Amino acid sequence: MMSSTLPPPAKTRKVALQMALGAVAGGLGMYGLLSLLDADRAFLASGDRIFALGTALVYLLMGAMVGLGSLLPGVGAKTLNVEDADDVREQRTALLVGSATFLVVAILIGALALVRDSSGLGYLSASTATIVVAAAVLALTVLGVRYRKVGDELMRQVSREANGVLVLLLLAVVGGKAVGAVLGFTAPLAPLSFISAFFALYLAAIFIAAGRRGLLTPR
Repeated sequence: MMSSTLPPPAKTRKVALQMALGAVAGGLGMYGLLSLLDADRAFLASGDRIFALGTALVYLLMGAMVGLGSLLPGVGAKTLNVEDADDVREQRTALLVGSATFLVVAILIGALALVRDSSGLGYLSASTATIVVAAAVLALTVLGVRYRKVGDELMRQVSREANGVLVLLLLAVVGGKAVGAVLGFTAPLAPLSFISAFFALYLAAIFIAAGRRGLLTPR
């Protein structure tokens, strides 16, 4: 009885491949990022910036993986949670919009993490970072409108549920941190960490909402 509920061996291998690719890409990406910043000890000492860059890296890798899988259906059939290459072709527009959204979010968070502060710590001037962030916000607005037009009713329901889950997660995590700061148990949440936490929790909310709808079941 229990064996009938398990995915077929091919699907199990596909999930294992996806997890392995994600782990390897994430590990190599973070190693490369920290290697590039190795000489700047003061920058690495900033937990807020590292958290932001780590969040940006996750969005970057996910956006790149979805985008690559969308453009190469044969690859997407193995790396994305779809039925087959034809399923990738049918969903290509929605997948590409989603990929672009993730990449833009990565750019937005990355620009904020790299902006130079009053002490001179950072790599981007405030003016450059402002332009990048403004362009990213505009792009996200356009992509959000575009996604509503290409997504089906199920994806719109997932999006609405994700927004509801996000509110609860923000109240629990960010709200809990704020309460702890008011009571003197912890330090206040820095603005950069708030932005990073928002996008990290939104990603978690998407997975929770998608899981409720069965969209994470191996295909």
